[in-house]
Amino acid sequence: YDVSSKYKERLLETARQKKIELDLIIDKAILTEFSFNNNEFDVVVSISVLLHQPPKDIVNIMCELARVATKVVIVSWHNPTIPYDPIDKPDNTKFCFNHDYKEICKENNLKIDSWQYDNEAKQIYFAYRHD
Repeated sequence: YDVSSKYKERLLETARQKKIELDLIIDKAILTEFSFNNNEFDVVVSISVLLHQPPKDIVNIMCELARVATKVVIVSWHNPTIPYDPIDKPDNTKFCFNHDYKEICKENNLKIDSWQYDNEAKQIYFAYRHD
């Protein structure tokens, strides 16, 4: 699922070459509920997606990812030295958010199974699931 079709063809071609079955949905609207059953997937992987989700949508998205998978793996930009800003700018000029993933998981009964932070790359790698 993505809101941009910018890399659609490249992604589909790579999946074909690697013989990976891919179910790709492009929709500019933020979904409040994914069209998949509970635990339909063993693993859902999100790479550099959550940082672009506004604070008003992040909890729902993280909970939906956990609902449709037994495990969710996240790779995202994160900088713990920048304070989390939960307020969307009214002019929509803010495109990256420094979410407090640990707090989001704690408040929504999501259990973090692994957590790794690469200070040099400002990347966070973590896996979570429903508690």
